[in-house]
Amino acid sequence: MKILPFAVVCAAILLPGFASAADAPGAQMLGSVDALVKFCSRVDPSKRGEFERHVAVSLGLRDLPARIAEAARRDPLYQQSFNLFESVLNELTVPDAKRACANLIAQDHHDADTGRRPDRPGKDE
Repeated sequence: MKILPFAVVCAAILLPGFASAADAPGAQMLGSVDALVKFCSRVDPSKRGEFERHVAVSLGLRDLPARIAEAARRDPLYQQSFNLFESVLNELTVPDAKRACANLIAQDHHDADTGRRPDRPGKDE
């Protein structure tokens, strides 16, 4: 099951790409993101705030009006996506889950340490 941790890490890395896809996240995207945050918060409850912040910043969810988020969460596509993503995440072993969730927020710490911006992986200009 070495592919699953890799897939989770890839998904976490690709999450910022969803932000540019549309101004407001769709129900499916929000469902998978919420499943990831919930899962990682169970894996390491002490870092729940960091997981939530990473997702909010990466996807531009900080400014998402509550009414839009709640409407998306009531959409059947949200629940379908949430359940699917959660079922895949629940297949991870504990060590793989811890490693994948730590990698989710590791980039934030690296960016803070190096002064890099997440949207500019190369040298700052």
